[in-house]
Amino acid sequence: MFKKISVLLILLLTVSCSNIEKKDSLNNQKMSQDFYEKIQNEKLLNELLTNIKNELEKNKTNLFTSSIDMPMKKRFITNELNMYDFSKMNISYTKPIISNKRAENTVAFRFDEQITYFKIGYELKNKEWKIVEFEERR
Repeated sequence: MFKKISVLLILLLTVSCSNIEKKDSLNNQKMSQDFYEKIQNEKLLNELLTNIKNELEKNKTNLFTSSIDMPMKKRFITNELNMYDFSKMNISYTKPIISNKRAENTVAFRFDEQITYFKIGYELKNKEWKIVEFEERR
């Protein structure tokens, strides 16, 4: 009787411990995959911001307007952008705060002594960042 109980106890311990290792391994794989995705998404957004800034400094708005995903506001923003000469402005932005598939940052446009700040929200759609919020901030 004692042998049966001890064999059963040892068998239970070995089986349960082996399952824990498999679960830990799967969790680590999932975490590393999520981390890799987050890094890739952050890299994509930083590339987009750098490209938009470089284009605006050359007074081109194509990439910026194509990144906007707000149908009604897009027309208004596009018309407003065509009125300004961005080549004479200094453009700077904060590091984006990314959470899941959304991100936001603040962009500053400086022309002489006047600085205008905008809060911009982004959303990841089909592995591409789109501007979904664009509002002036004071």
